[in-house]
Amino acid sequence: MRARFLRAGLLLAADLATDAVAIVLLARVSTVPLLGAAALVFGVGAFALALFPSKSQERAVGLLPLVTSLFFAQGFAVLIWAVTGLSLWVALQSFGVDTAMVEALRIYAASHAEGAASVTLPGFLRVGRSMIALLMDGGVPVEKAVFAVALVRAFTYWLVILAALWGLLRLRRLFASRQEDANHFDLIADAYRANVPEHIRVRLLNRKIELNLHHLPREQYVRGVDAGCGQGWYLKEMRSQGYVVEGIDFSDNQVRQARMYLGEDAGGVRQGSISALPFADASQDFVYAVNVIHHLPGVEHQQQAFEEVRRVLRPGGRFVVHEMNVNNPLFRFYMSYVFPLLKDIDDGTEVWLKAPQGRFREGWTLVKTEYRTFLPDFIPEFAYRWLWGVERFLERNRHAAPFSAHVTFVLEKTVPPSATP
Repeated sequence: MRARFLRAGLLLAADLATDAVAIVLLARVSTVPLLGAAALVFGVGAFALALFPSKSQERAVGLLPLVTSLFFAQGFAVLIWAVTGLSLWVALQSFGVDTAMVEALRIYAASHAEGAASVTLPGFLRVGRSMIALLMDGGVPVEKAVFAVALVRAFTYWLVILAALWGLLRLRRLFASRQEDANHFDLIADAYRANVPEHIRVRLLNRKIELNLHHLPREQYVRGVDAGCGQGWYLKEMRSQGYVVEGIDFSDNQVRQARMYLGEDAGGVRQGSISALPFADASQDFVYAVNVIHHLPGVEHQQQAFEEVRRVLRPGGRFVVHEMNVNNPLFRFYMSYVFPLLKDIDDGTEVWLKAPQGRFREGWTLVKTEYRTFLPDFIPEFAYRWLWGVERFLERNRHAAPFSAHVTFVLEKTVPPSATP
């Protein structure tokens, strides 16, 4: 453990040192040849590192790979600072200030050098003031200097925040990979319900049960499977409507929670996988899966799940797939990078399902695609009374609906031509 902390400390010191050298170089000799040299060092270093054999943890790092790594890191640091420094040149151009790119880089680096030289938190706050002063010394009007620097600082702050979020997500995935022998939902089963505010849980439950009842009329669809039943919420509601439903979940702890929730009605709940359903061929009228497919480890497993569901369904049986809708790029970013930091349900490694196509459509007829819910999960309960009508309007609007938060695909097993009278 001590060796790990020492190694981490040395890496941090090396990173700070390469940053300091990069700032000084750009502040003193900010020229195109410097940038070209940095790009050359970076490229050669990357190529050389790729040629070195991989080291094991037991073998010390050789001198040549170490020196090559330092040169590679230094070239990379110069390029990164130059890229962020270009934001000042772009900002000045947008305000009609004709400043040479290398001069903008020099001012950007020199202001950071002055702030870092104080080695205090207020020193970092001096960066903006120093940047404005240097721009004014170069003849830039004060108003344009202030606005350009404000724009640059806002850009770099958001860049740091996004980098920090990315780093936290990477750490989360790293720690999750070390627990790969344990099922993710086994680990969070006891706290799963706490991840979903009660009014959100009830709202989503009601909306999805509403879709199930609409697309699975009991006159035609009686016996089915809740594939990935979680803690039994949907299973209980479907049974209360007269359906004969069995539940499976890959997580033993989720199955235990479901049995506790269902109480005396806990029969027919067992451990199992949607990729290997424990049911006979053509034995079910329907299968539904609520936010399950995107948790499977890859496209191959998702395709296998669709094939398994098709196997256990009778001809004409239906597969109701409730999933997160990632047509909206902002929502996809939120679900992939922000939500996993806030909640334990997702870990950022999900494989999102878009409209079933290719192998996902083999042997299926897409009956209907339903788009539901727009209100985010952080909306307080009292606000829903006022915003409910807005959400319903968006769901009915054919242009807005495809950008909803949730989507449901209703698939029907195609009857083979040979089975048609």
